Amino acid sequence: AGVVFGGEPPPSGVNNSEEYNGSSWTEGNNLNTARRTLGGSGTQTAAMGVGGTTGTVLTASEKYDGTSWTSTPSLNQAKRNTMCVGPSAAALNFGGYTTPPTVVRAETESWDGSSWTAVNPMNGGRYGAGATGTQTSAIAFGGFNPSNVAINENWDGTSWTNTSISLAQARGYGGGFGTNTAA
Repeated sequence: AGVVFGGEPPPSGVNNSEEYNGSSWTEGNNLNTARRTLGGSGTQTAAMGVGGTTGTVLTASEKYDGTSWTSTPSLNQAKRNTMCVGPSAAALNFGGYTTPPTVVRAETESWDGSSWTAVNPMNGGRYGAGATGTQTSAIAFGGFNPSNVAINENWDGTSWTNTSISLAQARGYGGGFGTNTAA
């Protein structure tokens, strides 16, 4: 089971969402805000969609319950190409960038099911990184700042720590799944 939402085409993005049941895709209910380059996380019945752009970088945040998208309180910092992990009751959002001018972000925000709270930032801002984990145990790998990086950072629920192991190849826009210790 999975869900995909938002995305291209430019300039403003789309609001479509589709659900996968293991053998086929079906149309789901639409996001409230059409956009592209947003962060997403969770499951088919407890997803989050945050940030993104319509040509203007957004703070918009929405949660999905498997049927409908509901607008939630906004992120504290507008971001696109941001990373997000965790379900709609306990998500973590980090990194990304704003334009114009392009500013690479390091901010981290924690979602408690009703509001976003700024917590300790990443050690180095970046966007388009691969990420996986939970609100209390996450990993961000690769990304851009402003070119491809091979950096890995671990989140322990309080702060980010650079790991001594980097990706073998610097890259951005990679996918990720699993846990902080088995990604």
